[in-house]
Amino acid sequence: TEWRSPDQLSWQHVRTLLTTRDLPVTATSVFSPTIRELAPGLYRMLFSVADASGRYAIWSAVSTDRITWQVEGELMGRPGTNLYYAALAGDRLVYLRSDNGGWLRLAIATVRMP
Repeated sequence: TEWRSPDQLSWQHVRTLLTTRDLPVTATSVFSPTIRELAPGLYRMLFSVADASGRYAIWSAVSTDRITWQVEGELMGRPGTNLYYAALAGDRLVYLRSDNGGWLRLAIATVRMP
C-alpha cells in the first residue's frame, strides 16, 4: 500500500499497488518492496512473498508508471531456504537468508538488470 504524510505524524492511505491477490501462488503476505529504474520510464520492483506453506522468496514485478505492476514471478528462492527483506543497493540485492530453519544471516546477490 502507499501512504503519504506531510509531517511524518499524520498519514493518509493513497492506494494499494500490489497484494497477494496479484500473485499466481497462494501467498499470505507481500512485503519489503525495493524499486529500481531500469531505463527511462521502466521500473522493476523486488519484494518478499510468504506463501501458504510458510516459505519466503523474493519476487519481481515491472511497471511503466510505478502504479500498475505486472508480476514477473519468483526471482530467488528454493525449498528449505527462506529469503526476507530485500533491498537494492545499485546492482546488489541485500537480504536476510535462513537455510533449513537455521540462523538468519545477511546475504548479497548481484542482480543484472538490462
